[in-house]
Amino acid sequence: MSLCRLGFWVVLPCALVIGAGCGPGRRTGGGMSIVVLDSGVDPFDGATEMVDGSRPPREDSGPGRADSGPLPDEDAGPDPFDAGPTEVDAGPRDAGPAPTSAPTSAGEVVVTELMRNPNAVLDAEGEWLELYNPSTTRTYDLRGCEIYDFGSDHHVIASSLVLRPRSYVTLAVTSAPGFTPSYVYSSFNLSNTEDEVVLSCGSVQIDAVFFDATFVSPVGATMSLAPSALDASSNDFATSWCAGSTDYHAGDRGTPGAPNDPCF
Repeated sequence: MSLCRLGFWVVLPCALVIGAGCGPGRRTGGGMSIVVLDSGVDPFDGATEMVDGSRPPREDSGPGRADSGPLPDEDAGPDPFDAGPTEVDAGPRDAGPAPTSAPTSAGEVVVTELMRNPNAVLDAEGEWLELYNPSTTRTYDLRGCEIYDFGSDHHVIASSLVLRPRSYVTLAVTSAPGFTPSYVYSSFNLSNTEDEVVLSCGSVQIDAVFFDATFVSPVGATMSLAPSALDASSNDFATSWCAGSTDYHAGDRGTPGAPNDPCF
């Protein structure tokens, strides 16, 4: 018995011929002709016979050849299996919200609305004030800031109170002044006649409103800063304020946490 070997011959683009043999050349027996293929030998040379005794066609022998035409041009177009760059450029990466900190300069937060004398509930239940952030980019956290007057009222904001750009927060004497406030304070009251509302952060007075009898003092409505006067200078003047007109609770009027009503 002789050792047999298996050889492969690939004819591009698509032909694969497998031959088996028991030594060099070819062996016949039992009506079969077995071809041994070695590297460098044309498997379709003229001395080769098929199993049935016929000769295999050459690559250029006619329409039966395996050559189906030129290979596709590698530059003919995009590879359908090419997924493109491994990293997709989606534009600038969002670094997330800007870090928050307390305001550090006068006017960075503005007092915009005061409910001094509610009608639907008692003053001790329904007083509140509103603060506004006029910045288009900066977010503040008012934790640690203080609200007070020049008498005995004084309160330190004890928990996080985030004020986003062009947004409002409400601070109220109870948790149910007719809406859900952003923060509930203690040890601070609003007079129905004249008083002060001061907001300080650290050693900086951020804003202050001093109101007296020349300011509007409606019963059941807020003292509301005109939308055209949302800054820490304009809110010093009585003419910048008017009575709130939007009903927010049982006839009490104002816009807690929302843009103020226009002043006519």
